[in-house]
Amino acid sequence: MEEQEKNKRKGKNRKLKIGSFIVALFLIVYIPSLFHWMGGSSIHTDLIRMGTIEDSINVDGIVVRNEEVLISPFNGKCIREAEEGEKVPYNFGVATILNDSSEKILSNIKTLDLRITQALKERNKNQNFFSDDIKKLDSDIDKDVTSIIGSSNNDDMSGIKQYTDDINSLIQKKTQIMGNGGTPDAFLNSLYQQKKNLNDQLKQNTREIISKYPGIISYSTDGNEAVLNPEAISQLAVKTINSIKAGKPVKNANIIVQAGKPFAKIIKDFEYHMVFVLDAQDAGSFKIGDSVKVRMNDIAQVVSASVEYKSNEESGKCILSVSTDQYTNQISGLRRINADLIKSSYSGLEVPVSSLKNIDLSNGKADIFVLDANYATLKQVKITGKNKENAIIENFEGQKEDSIALYDTYIVNPTNIKEGQMINQ
Repeated sequence: MEEQEKNKRKGKNRKLKIGSFIVALFLIVYIPSLFHWMGGSSIHTDLIRMGTIEDSINVDGIVVRNEEVLISPFNGKCIREAEEGEKVPYNFGVATILNDSSEKILSNIKTLDLRITQALKERNKNQNFFSDDIKKLDSDIDKDVTSIIGSSNNDDMSGIKQYTDDINSLIQKKTQIMGNGGTPDAFLNSLYQQKKNLNDQLKQNTREIISKYPGIISYSTDGNEAVLNPEAISQLAVKTINSIKAGKPVKNANIIVQAGKPFAKIIKDFEYHMVFVLDAQDAGSFKIGDSVKVRMNDIAQVVSASVEYKSNEESGKCILSVSTDQYTNQISGLRRINADLIKSSYSGLEVPVSSLKNIDLSNGKADIFVLDANYATLKQVKITGKNKENAIIENFEGQKEDSIALYDTYIVNPTNIKEGQMINQ
């Protein structure tokens, strides 16, 4: 029994030794890998690339222009004579207004045009059918005329009357065939007279609208033309600007109009104003006379503008007005716009702000870890511009050692990275 107990204890000890050996082997093999996984593989790297960043504010605003509205003389329909946003000279017919009864007159004219076309086709068919007969009649007429001339030259007047009677008879036959004096022609003349009468009625029920100023034509009106003019910008309130609704540019060729109300407008000046409501803190970045870039997202264009007006703070808000003369025709039908006010823009070597350490904006410098033969090397760089996400960096003037270059590998997340640390990529 004792021998058996000893053997059992030996077996247990042997198993413990084997288990301890396996645990130790696990620790030797896998613990370094675990540290590598927790440290090395979570260190993200990237290449320094060229890029452009901007510090901008996205904001909705309104367009204010020097506009002269055109009034409709009566209810009806407007037929545009120019395209939206087209430049028109002084005394140019920009539209024709048809009153309600004009549509019926136009319909009747179209019906008459169809009847006239059909009558002309029938007459042409008749003329084509008798074309050979007409040619023979013309030939006979020519012969009789030649005979009359010959008799006159010979002082023989006896046959002239007969020749004349024959010519008259031939002409009458030709006229009957061609319909110039018969029923078909009388029917056509009647149709033409009816059309003339309708056209006279149409003139009495239409009005051509003439531009009194040269400028850009727009067929989009919103009723704010009198209020939203350049001289009144300084009188605008934040509430007024926010209440202005976006008008929809007219795309149809015909517009329904009402008597005494605007249906179109002439933009008299190419220069226009974009007026925005900004948080007072954002407005503090702009001063009157500053040049600013504005990205007009409605037409995907960037314009150069000048700050013309900035109001005092009103409940934490300020009104900012900028002016430009670019793309006036492209936004002729717009009242509300969405824009990015670009305060600054920088181009150069671009990296995330999160990759920089020891940022000192007062002196415009920071540190960045760059890999040198797989070792983290801390290099000082100059910050030329930044926004919340990215920064544009460059070397200091005269900096040769520890300089950075395009396509250098840098550490994206440098937290807990130490100088000289080996980085496994």
